[in-house]
This record gives sequence, C-alpha cells and structure tokens, in this order.
Amino acid sequence: MKIINITDVVNATGGILKSRAADDYTVTGISTDSRLVSIGNIFFALSGERFDGHDYLDSVAQSGAVAVVVEDTAQVPHDYDGAVLVVPDTLRAYQDLAHYYLKMIHPKVIAITGSVGKTSIKDMMQVAMSAKYKTSYTMGNFNNGIGLPKTIFDMDDDAQVLVLEMGMSAPGEIRRLVEIANPDIAVIGNIGISHRENFETDDGIFQAKMEIISAFQDGTTKDGVLIVNADDSKLGALRQEDLPCKLIRVGSGKADIAVHDVTYDEKDGLHFKLDINQAKQDAVPDIDFQIPVAGTYNAVNAGIAVAAGDVLDINVKDIARALTSINRTKHRLDLVERNGIKVIDDTYNASPTSMKSGIDHLVAITGTRHIAVLSDMLELGPESKNGHLEVGRYAAEKGLDLIIAVGEKSKDIYAGAFAASPDAPDVPDTLVKHFADKLEAARFLDTYVKEGDVYLLKGSRSTHMEELIDAILS
Repeated sequence: MKIINITDVVNATGGILKSRAADDYTVTGISTDSRLVSIGNIFFALSGERFDGHDYLDSVAQSGAVAVVVEDTAQVPHDYDGAVLVVPDTLRAYQDLAHYYLKMIHPKVIAITGSVGKTSIKDMMQVAMSAKYKTSYTMGNFNNGIGLPKTIFDMDDDAQVLVLEMGMSAPGEIRRLVEIANPDIAVIGNIGISHRENFETDDGIFQAKMEIISAFQDGTTKDGVLIVNADDSKLGALRQEDLPCKLIRVGSGKADIAVHDVTYDEKDGLHFKLDINQAKQDAVPDIDFQIPVAGTYNAVNAGIAVAAGDVLDINVKDIARALTSINRTKHRLDLVERNGIKVIDDTYNASPTSMKSGIDHLVAITGTRHIAVLSDMLELGPESKNGHLEVGRYAAEKGLDLIIAVGEKSKDIYAGAFAASPDAPDVPDTLVKHFADKLEAARFLDTYVKEGDVYLLKGSRSTHMEELIDAILS
C-alpha cells in the first residue's frame, strides 16, 4: 500500500479527530475485519445487520491499530493510545478514503457490470490489460460497497490499470460505486432479471445498470467510453447520439467489433475470429483467437476486452496471445472428468440466461447421455416462476436424456420441462425428475450414473450444487 497518514484520512473523510496521540501516524493498511488487523493498520468500525465493528474495538487496540474510525467513542478503550476519528457513517468514510486513495495512485479505471457474466469479462479484461500495463483487479466477488473499496486499497501502488467489477441488487448502488471509482471505461455485459424483486419493472434493471455512466453524464470523467454487448436487445438499441460518451458495440452481428466463426473444442477451448472496427476504413483484418475457456458467449466477452485494449492502445495480437493463458474463476463451466464420466461445474451462480448458456454447452460436449442437474435460481422476484418454467422448456427442447430439478423453486423447472417434452403429458419419468434436495438427488444418481455420461450442475451460489460432483464421479 502506498504510504498515507492520519492527516490524509482526516482530509478524505472529513471526520473529527479525537486523538490522544500527538503524532501523525503512518498507515500501513486499511481493515474492516477485527481479526485481520495488524500493527500500523486503521480499523473502520462498520455496522451491519448481524455485526457491529464497535464491539471489537478492544481486540483491535490490542492488535496494534494506529487509528480507529468510529461513529461514537463509547466503546473505544480508555487506554487506547492511537488516533480516534469520529464520523457520521463509517461505511461512507471508508468509501471516501478509497476514492481519495485511488486518486493518489491514479490508474486508468475500467468498471464492469452486467446481470450475468461480469466475472468472466473481468477475468478476460485483467489478462488483456496485463499485455501492456501493470494491472490490478477485483478478486473473488468483492464488487459491492465494501468489497470495491477493499480492491482499491489492495491494488499495487504502481498500478497503471485497475479493473473493477460492480455488482448491484437495488437502484443507486452502482451510482455510488461510480462515485468512488470514477471509471474511464465502463462496460455492460448484458441486462437480465437478476434481483428482479427489487425493481418495479424490467426497465428498472436496465436503468440501474446504466448508472455506470453517471460519471460521464455529470462531467466528473472526461472522454469516457462505454462498451456494450450488442447482442443484448436493450444494449444493442443504444444510440451514440443519446449518450454523453463514446459508444463501442461488440457482438455477433453488425458491431464495431464483430465476433464470428465461433467453435468450441474440448481439448483447447474456444476458437473464433474478430473483425475490429469493421465499419471504418482503417478496419483491422480478421484476428484469430484461441482461448482455453468454455462457453461460446465468451467470444463476445473477449471482444469486449479487445475493445478496452483498443481504447488504451494495446495491440490486438498481444491481447490474443495473452488470452491463451487465462486462468478462469472457479465453478464457471469447469469440465471435470473421471472414470469416463464428465461433469460441467457451472455452479458459480445462476439466472435464466446463464442456465440456457450452460445447457447449450452441455449439448456441445461429447458423450453418450447428456443430463442437466439444475437447482433454484434466486432473487428473480415476480419473474421467478416464469424464469424457472422457461429454463425447463428450453432444456426439454434441447433433447437432453434427463433433466433433474433440485429444490423448491425448481419444481417449475420440472413443470416447464415436463410440459415441453415429447409426448407430454404422457412423458415417461425417465426424461424429467424432481428432488426436494441434493441428498435425494445424490441417492438417485448413485444408481443412475454410467460411463460416457455428461452432466451439467448449475444453480444459484447458495444452493452449493458443486457438492454433487463427487456423488456423480465416484
């Protein structure tokens, strides 16, 4: 971490310093977790529904924190000899310090959002930017109001590019993240129905995602760029004349960067070509890409990374070379094989869109029987029933050998698949099954699995569908 001191923290947060210490301490790290505080750290006492950082100030003091940021001083130990900074809202102060610190390092900032797949785009983007620049990026799913500031504090102090993932579950959340990060390049991967329960209409989700260009709209960021997946109907309808920034469209049809000839091979992954700036006179000839990832949708994600690289003057051939060594986030279309059985672990999360993509990938894998094991999709609000029915219908139409629905909400996956299966409503029980939980499903799979099978495991993260992998492969 780049050196800052208590004065910097006061200036960034506007807090009131009530300190027993006369020295302007040097800060070696920022922490919101009392268990991870070490000598020289500042501790921000955040409060949540199930915790309050103020309750841990005794242990924080004993760990050698040089300062604590609190909303009141009642629980600060009387013998604590570090700095005490009082603010109205510790979370806001934590975010304001992140904004201050980011301006000190001053990298180019790329912000990525989307209803599904933003982590895949982030992984591609990080590798692409690293082809030329020292790049830091969001680790794991640190993409909210606490995680994004942590990413900023953890970045290398000589970072030239910072790639940030921005998640949201309600209106206004991305706007606040943008206030912290002030991105130079904004990316929207798609508009789905995740977190639909927090919005009155589907258009509300679109408007919430579009908050990512709020810094371009208010003039905070000059010469901003928005990169979108033009294959998404709402994003594809965006027009340059309606936006306060440059628009770059990436997609499989008419676009600034066009993806075509997409194929997948189990041995070495995704193959495709990109037309760069096909509508311009200085268009780059087709560039061949081979990336060791699954999912044909990742061709567009790679195109989005190329678009950002083009903005930052990175040679497209250098990006193509860099992407051949990408390391993907776990549980994203990971193919696991044992005893002649294949399991596609796509259990990172789930929505109707990503469920369909997973099913498409399942049928593309070589095997004698293709089985989808699908669990609940959460946070879909009033669209939950229709979303599960839609997934069931889609799976049935793909002609899978068996569709297994697991969980309460997934009864509608079963219903949709049953209704859409051949010979419905007399479809045999061998084509569609429902189980109340993973234990019931595991008992069935124990006697069903055969050599040559290919399985897709997918559900919302909290369903932990990856726990069925051993039940299948053993």
